[in-house]
Amino acid sequence: MTSKFMFSPALIAVAGNCIIATSALSSDQGNASWNQATQLFKSGDYSRALPALNGLEGDYPRNEKVHYMIGVCYQKLQKHPQAQRELKWVASYAVDPSIKAAAEKALAESIEKTKSAPAPVAASTPAKPVPFAFLLPPGKGLVRDSPSETVRAAYEKGWIPCNYSKCLNYGKSGWHHMPVKGFPDTFIWMDYPGTAFSQNHIGDIIETDGTVRDAGPCPTCKGAGWIKR
Repeated sequence: MTSKFMFSPALIAVAGNCIIATSALSSDQGNASWNQATQLFKSGDYSRALPALNGLEGDYPRNEKVHYMIGVCYQKLQKHPQAQRELKWVASYAVDPSIKAAAEKALAESIEKTKSAPAPVAASTPAKPVPFAFLLPPGKGLVRDSPSETVRAAYEKGWIPCNYSKCLNYGKSGWHHMPVKGFPDTFIWMDYPGTAFSQNHIGDIIETDGTVRDAGPCPTCKGAGWIKR
């Protein structure tokens, strides 16, 4: 790491925010709907938690915690096709390793329970559904360790970087690798005066008027960093 970042208090604060943002199943969204849904889930009231969580999904389409909890609710309610759809997405795209591992375990359990179930007989051949992953904005991970490849892959699925000027996304130039303690070497960073933000802040509004700070999820892309093209 260069000396510019080694002793930067602001960078340490940003890195801390990245860690806090991935704490498993905490009520970090800070609103009543989030708190109610997560409390219902934690109490095991899955039939009531499911509609509450589905209500959150529209506001947080890329939130791995929401999709994980929805998947578990479906699993507990014996709705395994829906559970597997949600859990497969979390297992593929989750950033938090604890949520990713939990989703993989729940997915394996759900698949095991449906192995011997007879396939339903359809009255007619239904239209081929759109893959679930194509309906959601791309994740914050990189394709082939490259922002440009990530944008290209997203474009093929119908997504482009958010067009809001203050939204941090892969469409902006200046992303680069650098070693930061506590983060993988594969992470990329965007420099601002006195600090830097990692790819974990994709979809956040970065204010640079007077002071540099993360102002929360972008209102245009809802924190995803992507919009439909």
